[in-house]
Amino acid sequence: SLFVAKRAEIARALTVGEFRGASRQSTAQVIEKAGARAIKDALERIGVTPSKAARRVGGNVLSRLIEEGPGYQDFEAVHETMSERRCRVRSYLVPQATTRESREQLARAAHREARLLTALSDHRGILRLVDYHAETELGGPCIVFEHWSDAEPLGVFLRRNPALAFDQRIALLQQVGEALAYCHRKQIVHRGVHPGAVLVRKNPETQELEARLYNFQLAVHPDSSGGTAHLSALSEPNAEVYHAPELIEDPEAAGFFA
Repeated sequence: SLFVAKRAEIARALTVGEFRGASRQSTAQVIEKAGARAIKDALERIGVTPSKAARRVGGNVLSRLIEEGPGYQDFEAVHETMSERRCRVRSYLVPQATTRESREQLARAAHREARLLTALSDHRGILRLVDYHAETELGGPCIVFEHWSDAEPLGVFLRRNPALAFDQRIALLQQVGEALAYCHRKQIVHRGVHPGAVLVRKNPETQELEARLYNFQLAVHPDSSGGTAHLSALSEPNAEVYHAPELIEDPEAAGFFA
């Protein structure tokens, strides 16, 4: 018999093989990134695209994808009525998570990142939180950051600038150190610092290099439950080499400042 499938049901059928009448074999065949992009391109070619409502978060219209990581995607966005207002929107991919536990994990990570950034966003060396939406048309929580034009992750920047002067490297390191020191004064430990957790750009007026710390999904505070219990699920690829050894061996037993 025929039935009407909602958008979320179609997404779960395509991404994790869950649909009415699905077998254990179909749910085990998870589609990887390359296959997901091919499906997305095919759907767009036949005219199946997200609704306009699904591309808005708090009055901001999402445009190009600028970054993606474990369980999230970052988009450039422009306010729908004031084109001069730009921002960066992080969408946590809760509906696409494969299990209830991982969906709850991502939702907690979004809430934790937003709450901790509320206490940190007055420091110029930390990417500033603008807004937080626990529920959105995208199906999961979204964090709205300031628009920091022409910024790129530190690792990408260094690969593009292998001959960067020593004093410029030291200046970037100092800025990151000052941001981390501010976090520690607020009793917040990032626990995910690596080249992919730092944005870098040239100041458009002075041409001096600027750095800002971001990606606080694993951060902890004495009054909050930390993200380190799910370190492997929330860590960026290849980021573990920058973690404290005791954090990798036993995240639960590691000390607060690990």
